[in-house]
Amino acid sequence: MKNAAATSSNLTQILRQTDARTTANRYAAQLQLCCPPSPVSYSLARTVHAHMIASGFRPYGHILNRLIDIYCKSRDLVYARHLFDAIPQPDIVSRTTLIAAYSEEGNSKLAREIFNGTPLSIRDTVSYNAMITGYSHNGDGYSAVKLFGEMRRNCFKPDNFTFTSVLSALALIADDEKQSQQLHCAVLKSGTEYVVSVLNALTSLYVKCGAMGSARKLFDEMPKRDELSWTTMITGYVRNGDLDAARCLFDGMSEKLEVAWNAMISGYAHHGHILEALEMFKRMQLAGIQLDEFTYTSVISACANSGLFRHGKQVHAYILRTVANPAPDFSLPVNNALVTLYWKCGKIDEACQIFNEMPERDLVSWNVILSGYLNAGHIDDAKRFFEEMPQRNSLTWTVMISGFAQIGFGEEGLKLFNRMRVEGLEPCDYAFAGAISACSGLGALEHGRQLHAQLVRFGFDSSLSAGNALLTMYARCGVVEAAHCMFLTMPCIDSISWNAMIAALGQHGHGAQALALFDQMLKEDIFPDRITFLTVLSACSHAGLVKEGYQYFESMDRIYGISPGEDHFARLIDLLCRAGKFSEAKNVIETMPFEPGAPVWEALLAGCRIHGNMDLGIQAAERLFELMPQHDGTYVLLSNMYAAVGRWDDVAKVRKVMRDRGVKKEPGCSWIEVENKVNVFLVDDTVHPEVHKVYSYLEQLGVKMRKLGYVPDTKFVLHDVESEQKEYGLSTHSEKLAVGFGLLKLPRGATVRVLKNLRICGDCHNAFNFMSMVVDREIVVRDGKRFHHFRNGMMLILATLIWKLTLSQQIQSGMFLLLRTDPSGRHLPNGCHIFHLKSRIGALLYGAGAFIISWLLGTFLTVSVIPPIFRGPRNLEVITSLVTYTVVSIPNSPVYTSSEGSSMESRSLCLHFSSKKNLTIDNGSVPIVEPEILLDGEHGINRTFEVAQKVWAEVFFYLAENHVMFEGILLKPSMVYPGAECKDRATPEQVSDYTLKLLR
Repeated sequence: MKNAAATSSNLTQILRQTDARTTANRYAAQLQLCCPPSPVSYSLARTVHAHMIASGFRPYGHILNRLIDIYCKSRDLVYARHLFDAIPQPDIVSRTTLIAAYSEEGNSKLAREIFNGTPLSIRDTVSYNAMITGYSHNGDGYSAVKLFGEMRRNCFKPDNFTFTSVLSALALIADDEKQSQQLHCAVLKSGTEYVVSVLNALTSLYVKCGAMGSARKLFDEMPKRDELSWTTMITGYVRNGDLDAARCLFDGMSEKLEVAWNAMISGYAHHGHILEALEMFKRMQLAGIQLDEFTYTSVISACANSGLFRHGKQVHAYILRTVANPAPDFSLPVNNALVTLYWKCGKIDEACQIFNEMPERDLVSWNVILSGYLNAGHIDDAKRFFEEMPQRNSLTWTVMISGFAQIGFGEEGLKLFNRMRVEGLEPCDYAFAGAISACSGLGALEHGRQLHAQLVRFGFDSSLSAGNALLTMYARCGVVEAAHCMFLTMPCIDSISWNAMIAALGQHGHGAQALALFDQMLKEDIFPDRITFLTVLSACSHAGLVKEGYQYFESMDRIYGISPGEDHFARLIDLLCRAGKFSEAKNVIETMPFEPGAPVWEALLAGCRIHGNMDLGIQAAERLFELMPQHDGTYVLLSNMYAAVGRWDDVAKVRKVMRDRGVKKEPGCSWIEVENKVNVFLVDDTVHPEVHKVYSYLEQLGVKMRKLGYVPDTKFVLHDVESEQKEYGLSTHSEKLAVGFGLLKLPRGATVRVLKNLRICGDCHNAFNFMSMVVDREIVVRDGKRFHHFRNGMMLILATLIWKLTLSQQIQSGMFLLLRTDPSGRHLPNGCHIFHLKSRIGALLYGAGAFIISWLLGTFLTVSVIPPIFRGPRNLEVITSLVTYTVVSIPNSPVYTSSEGSSMESRSLCLHFSSKKNLTIDNGSVPIVEPEILLDGEHGINRTFEVAQKVWAEVFFYLAENHVMFEGILLKPSMVYPGAECKDRATPEQVSDYTLKLLR
């Protein structure tokens, strides 16, 4: 009986085990039906799982792994993790499944948590591959490469999937071909060098490092190539700017794949070769290749960026004619590109129509149309649209902030940036760049500095876009030193960085440094673009470097293959006209390869106004009236030209034409940031709450300025009124009010930085020289063209003096120094004549000597004689409106010669620079050589003109670079030294060129 009972119990247990196995197989078969992955499959899998739970069946082993896999693929990672955690000892399959799922979701932290919890004894190559691939897909190249090294140290053999992933990861961080070569060696040792996916990844790595030679060698040796192999090489050549090599490779393809066509079209479009891109597009059509959304978006974007609206519209018409029922994946990106095309070409209404008719929109669509509204200046529509958007991301806020900054609504942009922070959105580096750009337009230096600090705190200090924005902000706020510091400390720079720095130096009057930076850019193999040459030509124009500017202009097409556009010609005309070379300017205009437009004629008119060339100026104005009849600048410039020569009837006629045509002059305004608030002043302002205090302060300041010799220059008053009214009109200019407000409100010693929308007038320029002297403050004014720096009244006095003296062809030789000293004459050698000049100076130059007569409001000053250094009688106004300076004449200087050219008795002259940067002069018999020997006359000087040039250039640049309190060295003009032959004497033209070279 007992045996029978035992037998029955065993049989029951066997039957139950058989039923469980059968049930498990049945569930496994049902789960197998849930392939391929789809919403229906996932729903069926959940139903099967629910049946398991209801029937009391507990899944285990491969069934449980299958369920975890299904929940992971259906993005239900929470429940997948719940099933995983319920397993006492998960196997490597479930662990790897969850690692891959977390990695795909971008959660590398949880993936690494599962990986670290996996015992080394059960890890395999697949689990390492899952983790390395996860790091690679999530952009963490460092962690992927580090884990690959750990894998090899733990003696796990990498396979082709491992190498494909780790090569892709290394491409994210590698910048050196040696790193690529090291991994290439590992591939060769592993025996996977013939796997196409590995070779493609290795080729892509070489391309990323810019090693196109190694990439091409690997490509040529590949036993088999797929479409990725070809497109990797083509896109590599395109990204490295070698479009010819890309085209050659493309033409060598036996079967041109769709993706290769798209790569070529995109490459041509990206590098500005629009016609070539359109030609490839046409060839693709004729070849019968299926055009997809990538093809259309590349071509449409190319047309949008180059302003080829007619071509873009033809592509749009072709799409409507040939694509009947486009899929959402096709229509969405194409429609977004079309909206961009229409608004960039000024067709905002058509862009809105396309947007409204789109069957499906994404966030990109909303951001694109928002950009269109802002670009068109439809501020109210942009604000309304922004508030009505169903959702907003960081890009949306960035578009609004940057858009407001670009169209001159910087305050709105900064308010929006602050609102973004208040609403809990963390700004990206592009949002910071937009806010910093807003500060650039406003001249809000302190606010920009605060944003700089926040940017560093957020960890965006290495961002290229933010760095470029900061560089521009500091430059446009008048702190070119800080801009240069940013440029030098940025971890990476691009052509935009170089262009911005060159432009900054040029706008601040540092033409020589701007050109030196351009030369450095070329040495570092940075290819200049159209913007680069615009900045270089502007720098040459501001610095008066006519010869250099012309050379750079000619090099554009001859050396760099860049066809000069109208804006480049306008810069060249501006350069020539500022130098008074109107015949050359006319010749350039007449030989232009296209009809000159408004910018060219504007540059010509502006130059004519500066030099008073009425006839040519009127011709330029007439052309501008035809091209831009509603542009106020033309009327203003022409009116100013007439006013400058007293043709008041013509001034009245111009103004009447303006009224008849409904043209209104843009009002001049200036603004200054004080205590993080931007204060705006208009001409003859009565609105600002503290303007009366400013008027009172400026009146007091004017009294002190007049004592130093300031005389209002009423020729800049463009109305035919009494002299007193003219002086009053000058005192109410907006820039003077803004500077006065800054002097009242800013801390003592702080630099006053003012911005103006129009050009600063000559009287304000002169007044700020005196003003900076009186208050002992630096004043920086940015007008519509450039920056003007006024430091203690020293701006341009050297330039004025040298320029006016070089105009005289009668001056033969001589040298004197202008330096800042105290009235006692300390640090000056014995025997030197000292006399203080406090106002306008007239100089009567005679062969027997030079008498300098000066006066100021009846104040008697010393009259002294300078040794004979001039030949022939000539009246010469040496300087105008010169404030207190000391002229030091040094008898028997080595540079003196007689009128016949023979040298006079000479003693040595040495200049010393103390540690306190004060200039002292020693007229002893033995030269003191520290820090540099400047002139040595102990045994007589026997140097040619070229050697003398070098010596005096060293003097000048040493003084300038070390900011010595020094006003100038004047070399006039023969430069014949004792013992030199007469044939070495410089011509007046040589001296004039050399003196201007010193100024640069």
